[in-house]
Amino acid sequence: MTKYVLHGGETKQASANNDRFFREMVRGFDTRAHILLVYFASAKSRWTKLVEQDKRNFAEAAPAIRLRFIVASDDADEFVQQVKAADIVYMRGGRDLFIHSFLRQIPDFGRLLEEKVVGGSSAGAQVLSRYYYTRREGKVKEGLGILPIKTCAHSNTVGPEEIAALKAHESSVNLLLLPETEFVVMRQ
Repeated sequence: MTKYVLHGGETKQASANNDRFFREMVRGFDTRAHILLVYFASAKSRWTKLVEQDKRNFAEAAPAIRLRFIVASDDADEFVQQVKAADIVYMRGGRDLFIHSFLRQIPDFGRLLEEKVVGGSSAGAQVLSRYYYTRREGKVKEGLGILPIKTCAHSNTVGPEEIAALKAHESSVNLLLLPETEFVVMRQ
């Protein structure tokens, strides 16, 4: 069973919710965990800073666990091997267009995630969904469909009209609102 930890965004903020989010991803690992850091939603020029932030957040969440970090390669074949070797796949937010276009080219990406912990924040959570609302473009978009839900990250900053539009889109699909710094756990 795959454990999905879906976060509403703003992991860089200091908050008890964010602390719990990182703890939730490493929960169940006793001595070590191999974490794949996926930053495809951000410009490469920001990756070094993101690695520093996330290493610190994970280390504070699990001080007794030996953590091994790998930054995801933008070479599709190498990325597939990295996912296979990882215990935790953490997809940080940013621009949904970037992460979505890369992950679309990975055959059976959902199957690669089986039996892993998958953390997704903002665009990293939305891309896993069947549909999601993007604030940047102001519209509902189709995700990878790995999770049978509609997602709105940063939902506390989105107006009621936008949420109503997402709710009305494919009304048979459950809606998940993710306020900033908050998260939910799903198993599939």
